[in-house]
Amino acid sequence: MVKVRSIKLSDLLNLISIRPEVLKLDCEGCEYDIVENDYSSLELFEELGIECHLRRGSLKALLNKLSKDFKCKAINVFRERIIVRCVHK
Repeated sequence: MVKVRSIKLSDLLNLISIRPEVLKLDCEGCEYDIVENDYSSLELFEELGIECHLRRGSLKALLNKLSKDFKCKAINVFRERIIVRCVHK
């Protein structure tokens, strides 16, 4: 096991001085936590590419929350994960 230092997306965005446009989110299952607990950071992006692990959370709940501000579409479906592209409305 290896310890890795991590920071929240909102903290990372506070460190940079540019306006974000596109986020590729591939965090091995934590996408559900980010959408649930740091949604205000996601709203800053014009486009999201999210790899969703199907066994780690409710994809329907994730898409319902994102649909408030984004139009989302599955672009690749694999056995245990799905790639979703979301564009800000």
